Amino acid sequence: MKKLISHFNRLSRNVQILFATSLFVIIMVVFVYATAQQILRSGADDPQIQMAEDASILLQNQSPMGPIVPDRAVEVSQSLAPFLQIYDEKGSLLDANVMLHGKSLTISKSALDYAKDHGENRLTWQPEKGVRIAAVVSYYQGQYPGFVVAGRSLRETENRIGNVGKLCFLAWAGMMMVLGSLYYFFIKSPR
Repeated sequence: MKKLISHFNRLSRNVQILFATSLFVIIMVVFVYATAQQILRSGADDPQIQMAEDASILLQNQSPMGPIVPDRAVEVSQSLAPFLQIYDEKGSLLDANVMLHGKSLTISKSALDYAKDHGENRLTWQPEKGVRIAAVVSYYQGQYPGFVVAGRSLRETENRIGNVGKLCFLAWAGMMMVLGSLYYFFIKSPR
């Protein structure tokens, strides 16, 4: 670390300013990207929060096999449609409208346990490579306690996050070119 500081001190004042400004630009671009990524990812949970909470309220007040889960099956590797799953308190799948390659899909027991301890669990569920799901697990009590899992594919959200990353890279490259031009025209070769 001392070597790095001694090398930095030997640079000209103008190069130090250029370096510090470049570092500031990098930090700001990373901050903007991280903020946008978090907003997009947390926003991907919004429909599932409502679905899980509404289904939990219904199940808390009636038997677990009421008409809560939609009839239309969702193939999560291809569809962006939201889905519901209902589990009993022991973690056994009771009803679902989601499949992965035509087979039923079950969430981990640890995801259910966390929801039982905290009332809710919002997570990214990756049942296989290339299939990522924004899932909300809600625990409900009542005569037949259990869990509701609401989820949907993160494919479009992750595409948007990728686009934000590309835009941040372009903004960073543009700002670095401007800084380089300013250094070259006004500092390195003054008139």
